[in-house]
Amino acid sequence: MTIEREVSSLSLDAREFRLGVLDALRAITQLRKGMVLDDAAKSLDNISRAVGNTNFESMANSVQTVSEKFNAMGVVGWTVINRVTSAAIDAGAAIAKAITIEPILTGLQEYETQINAIQTILSNTRTKGTGLDDVTAALDELNKYADLTIYNFTQMVSNIGKFTAAGVDLETSVGAIKGIANLAAVSGASSEDASRAMYQLSQAIASGTVKLMDWNSVVNANMGGEVFKQLLIDFGNVTGSIDANMDEIAKATGVAEVNSTNFRESLTAGWLTSEVLLGALQAISGELSDMDLAEMGFDADQVAEIRALANDAVAAATEVKTATQLLDVLKEALQSGWSQSWRLIIGDFYEAKDLFGGISDLMTGIIGESADARNKVIAYWAGTSRDLAIGALTNGLQTIIN
Repeated sequence: MTIEREVSSLSLDAREFRLGVLDALRAITQLRKGMVLDDAAKSLDNISRAVGNTNFESMANSVQTVSEKFNAMGVVGWTVINRVTSAAIDAGAAIAKAITIEPILTGLQEYETQINAIQTILSNTRTKGTGLDDVTAALDELNKYADLTIYNFTQMVSNIGKFTAAGVDLETSVGAIKGIANLAAVSGASSEDASRAMYQLSQAIASGTVKLMDWNSVVNANMGGEVFKQLLIDFGNVTGSIDANMDEIAKATGVAEVNSTNFRESLTAGWLTSEVLLGALQAISGELSDMDLAEMGFDADQVAEIRALANDAVAAATEVKTATQLLDVLKEALQSGWSQSWRLIIGDFYEAKDLFGGISDLMTGIIGESADARNKVIAYWAGTSRDLAIGALTNGLQTIIN
């Protein structure tokens, strides 16, 4: 009984074991289906083949190209920074030179220009009783005016000599030069334009009248606007110059008046004289007072209008509105200061003439004595040995040729 019970028990245990194994296999089969391991293997295999077939060269080239472009941008950026830095340093050096070393040299040039102008002005105005003190005072006044404006004192001094050479007295010449500078400022003309106008108008003053050719030069210098035309017409009327030439004006223009429309044609009548021109220039310079204008014959409204124009012109010439104008004004003031320093060091016109005249005489004497001594030695050689030296040289050359 006991053996049979044990066999039965083992049979039951084996059957249960098999059933357990079958259950485990069924569970594993379901797990495999759920995970789709065959498809996963196929997917991994496909990925492997795709990776193997992929060409990474173009990608690497693209990465390198991007890298090179970033490097190039860095080089460009660094170059730009270097150039900006260099430009800033150069600009700083130029500004430093303009306010330190350069004014010393330009001040010396301005001083020499003034000395040369004094000679010309003295020669042209001596018959009017003008002395060195008068000329120096006039030029100092003009120099002070130049320091306040964007216009160059050297150009003014050069042209004032032409005005005095044309027979204009010194005081009127100074006023006319300032008037042209003010006119240039209110007209928006440059210092070069003003210089050309000064020269051309000095030629017109020398001839006695402003002709159409002269006026064209003023227009080309951007200074022949309506304001200046009307001012000249007003002075032509008040001085009687237009009335005196009315017949010729009517022939030239077809009407018995001068206005801004027929201004150019009317100039052939010769009414725009040196007197009219100089009066207008003095007015716009601010040199003429209300009383001066009233005595000329202008009424109260005309006086107020002329004074307003003069004030506007002076403001336009002296008010600094841009960085370039500021630098020009500072440079002019610095070189004017050095011009005064050179005048104190070297002397005024007569002192400079004595100083450099004495040095010239001394150096000329030394150079002359040296030349005389040298020429005596050469003359002795020429009289005693020149023929022998030339003969020896000729024989030597002939020997080489043979």
